[in-house]
Amino acid sequence: MLRKIDILLAVSSSILLSFSFSTLNLSFLAWIGLVPLFFALQGLRPKQAFIISYLCGFLFFLSSMYWLIHVTLFGWIILSLYQALYFGLFGFFYCLVIPAQARIHKIKFTPYVFLPALWVLLEYLRANFCGGIGWNLLGYSQYENIPIIQIADITGVYGITFLVVLVNFSVFSVIKMAIRCQGVHKRLFARSQFSLKEEIAQNPLFQTAAVFLVVVCVLLYGQRRVDALDKESASLGDVKISVIQGNIEQPYKWDKAYKNSIMEAYKNLTIKVAQEKPGLIIWPETSLPGYPDRDRGLMRYIKDLAREVNIPILVGAPMVAVKSGEDVGDYNSALLFSGKGRLLDQYNKLHLVMFGEFIPLGRYFPLLRRILPVIGNFIPGDKYKVFKLATNDYRPQPMADPPPAEATKFSTLICFEDIFPVLSRQFVKNGADFIVNITNDAWFGPTSAAYQHAANSVFRAVENRRPFIRSANTGLSCFIDRIGRIYSKVSSNGNDLFIRGYDTASLALLTNSALTFYTRFGDIFVVLCFILSLLFIIDYIRSHRYNN
Repeated sequence: MLRKIDILLAVSSSILLSFSFSTLNLSFLAWIGLVPLFFALQGLRPKQAFIISYLCGFLFFLSSMYWLIHVTLFGWIILSLYQALYFGLFGFFYCLVIPAQARIHKIKFTPYVFLPALWVLLEYLRANFCGGIGWNLLGYSQYENIPIIQIADITGVYGITFLVVLVNFSVFSVIKMAIRCQGVHKRLFARSQFSLKEEIAQNPLFQTAAVFLVVVCVLLYGQRRVDALDKESASLGDVKISVIQGNIEQPYKWDKAYKNSIMEAYKNLTIKVAQEKPGLIIWPETSLPGYPDRDRGLMRYIKDLAREVNIPILVGAPMVAVKSGEDVGDYNSALLFSGKGRLLDQYNKLHLVMFGEFIPLGRYFPLLRRILPVIGNFIPGDKYKVFKLATNDYRPQPMADPPPAEATKFSTLICFEDIFPVLSRQFVKNGADFIVNITNDAWFGPTSAAYQHAANSVFRAVENRRPFIRSANTGLSCFIDRIGRIYSKVSSNGNDLFIRGYDTASLALLTNSALTFYTRFGDIFVVLCFILSLLFIIDYIRSHRYNN
């Protein structure tokens, strides 16, 4: 039987974790958010631990991703139920492995290594299994904690997740020790397998000191990287880029009655921002209200506008996918037009939104298409496109400053593609000097969704040490430097979301720069966590068989 206090503790963890992903600037809560859950798991059998952890995960995803209710109530609940499985598995293995190893081997540091490694492994599986849903990984809660996140250029976001879980368990161990020493452990630890003597033998204060040293080392590394990159950026050439935030409400985007007003809005914003003489103007995802490859008027409109301002324009638009002379669906695309009005290149979105842009096996399950609000019959692209802006295409005439290279290169992520580190890594390995994310978060209203989404972009900038630009229909449209700082954004009267406007900022570009460890080798840290988790589980199985 689960005790009421176990349920209360699990709910408390879900609330603390959810607030760390809110717009209330409470990211510090992530460092203690798992502590109540750890208390709840004490003395539970693995099946009970799965249930209590599953409850915590379900409530966390239900509350932190509440904005999905604006799109689909059914999908919001189903997605939360699915993602909570990974919380449940964490609780199951926690209560399976840790008590057994504590009894058999008395390994002091087992939970301090195994638990963070296990959490990282489960997060990685959640972010990649069956297309992946890598939203609100624990590490993303720290996207504004600049010194801490610099380690991501080695470990990716998972290194910060590891650190967060490690600190949580350390805090839990110290509090548990204090409670036991106060003699009030009977209520909270009535079912604990450990005696006070064993708890003292584990010496959590010593282990906590070791954890503190790890955190200090990460902070020192982070500050050193920040100082070095700031010094390096001071000597780099600047390139001005502009982003447009059209703020077109979702019900109007595809309404033909609003087509002309949408086009006029983007034209006016583009002409205004062109006065700042940027080298490139970026529009959001699907900003063109139609298919430019089938609508000659729409194609003429954007080409004429590019010629009028004499500046390259990157626009988001749907395009018809044609293979062997037949229409096979739609592409969600980014189109680059030169300042002379020529279509230079096209990128087709690689990673589509499951149940949003397509239905898996939808041909065999037509009921799903009626239940879920699919927005089109999209098919994925197949090329990691790197756009090239030659000197004569890149700068309007007359050129204010010389570009940093004969051809500046960048790549574009569309919609939620920035939550997949492998895409950004591959684009950078292909030569991208900076990354652009064009997106449309209008679906979710003025909620925390836009900021949670932007957190992903911050980590992609740090992991690859490339500037990152976001152009979002309703926000957050911003500029992120190689350190992960959001240093400029579209804003009005303190508001970032659901406003119409533009912003221009300079990017410090280091072309042909060395690749980071993470860019070169990817999620080696996750592989290490997998090996550690596997070793502990194998050791438990062997010990269990031996004792039976």
